[in-house]
Amino acid sequence: MNYSKLIQELKKSKLAKEFKMQNIKFSKWMPICRSRINNLPKKVYIEKYYKNIKTWGKTITKCCLRLKFEDKILASNWRFRFIPHKFKIFNGWLHCGIPKKCTCLVTKIPNTQKFNSILLPKRLVFSLRDITAVGLLKGEMISSTAGKSRHYISFTNSDPILVKMVLIFLRKLGLTRENLSFQVIANVANGVHLAPSEYIRHWSKSINMNKELFVKPYFNKRYRTNFKYGSISLKHYSTLFRLFLQFIVDDLIETANISKAKYFLKGILAAEGSIHIAPSNSLNFVAIGVSKEKDVTQYVKALQKVGIKAGGIIRSVSNDEAILRGWKKGTGGFMIIQGWNNFQIIYEKKLLEISPNKLIRFLYGLKNHREAKKSQIFSNICNDLKAQIAKFKTSYEIFLNRRSKLTQRDKKVLSILKNMQNVDRTLLSQELNVSASSASRRLNSLKVKKKVINFRKDRKVYWKIN
Repeated sequence: MNYSKLIQELKKSKLAKEFKMQNIKFSKWMPICRSRINNLPKKVYIEKYYKNIKTWGKTITKCCLRLKFEDKILASNWRFRFIPHKFKIFNGWLHCGIPKKCTCLVTKIPNTQKFNSILLPKRLVFSLRDITAVGLLKGEMISSTAGKSRHYISFTNSDPILVKMVLIFLRKLGLTRENLSFQVIANVANGVHLAPSEYIRHWSKSINMNKELFVKPYFNKRYRTNFKYGSISLKHYSTLFRLFLQFIVDDLIETANISKAKYFLKGILAAEGSIHIAPSNSLNFVAIGVSKEKDVTQYVKALQKVGIKAGGIIRSVSNDEAILRGWKKGTGGFMIIQGWNNFQIIYEKKLLEISPNKLIRFLYGLKNHREAKKSQIFSNICNDLKAQIAKFKTSYEIFLNRRSKLTQRDKKVLSILKNMQNVDRTLLSQELNVSASSASRRLNSLKVKKKVINFRKDRKVYWKIN
């Protein structure tokens, strides 16, 4: 990657203005601390220590490194593996020489005399697998440049393969394991509550990380996941690295060709994609969670390069707007992908291959689509679904159990049918205070679950409990 050209584009970008970092430059020397010594240090060493930090409202112990000279601390939070040997004092600051394979990105923090710096490799070459990691980070990373989210990057997932993919990509950008903090987000809503050490032991083995890099697990009742050991959340606190990473991600999306757009969409669908199946077990639509206007345009461009035409875009609703509408809470926005032609492209391009749970749902719905049986790829869809079920039998069983479970809406409809016996959809819509089409959808979903049956009488369709 040409850094001289990149730095000029980064300085002129809107992103640098939003982050208030327009004085960025590359250097062979990295600022460490203010110079309080007359003689330059000759021998320095790295020391490990533990400190208490507050996260999620709790105090936890974290393993850190610091750079020391004799008994003096040069850097209290040393985030690099190398031990510096060359030093110089420039503008009252002690600078150290960096390894030959690296370059240093430096910026001065506005209204202060402090510096913000990160180490980057001189050569950056991204593979197609790295483009998938870009999609994963883009989907998980908060694109806001205001508030606390601008000061760190984060990625949360329950699939160790996807987590490893992101870690390999971040390593290419010069981010080592010691720079990251790992925390397990455990789900206690399903009644499974393991010891904190068990969560850490499982994830340290799954992603090959030292246990010392993990902080105390966070137990969340509202967080839902089918996985017994919850999800792993990795974070790195650096405003400058967040700016650089977001610029790299946006640049890769804008300049992506068809093959890069395909691998980018694989990451996006794995991170923010969801599969919606109709009550008739047919595939209804594929949704991508998106809230920002900038993200919407980027996703539409990537979909168009692959040949997919995006449908409607449901805008996000804030909590204040939700209260005015009579809702309990706000919702995030999402983009809808509908139509057999779009579903066929998703299947042929294998855009869901890195997310097995979503792929099973997609193939299950696609198999029952009315256009699928007419198409030439119907036998391939059936064979692929059988192969996925054989590999991931437990996830398929969980999916079927969820489909067969009665929701609160279903229970309400059944109670009305018990009291009133034979009911048509107009009468049910009046009782539920919903439209007639919505009432018929609820009845059809119960018919699929074999809870109700319909019959004709006087040229009308009536429903009763099976």
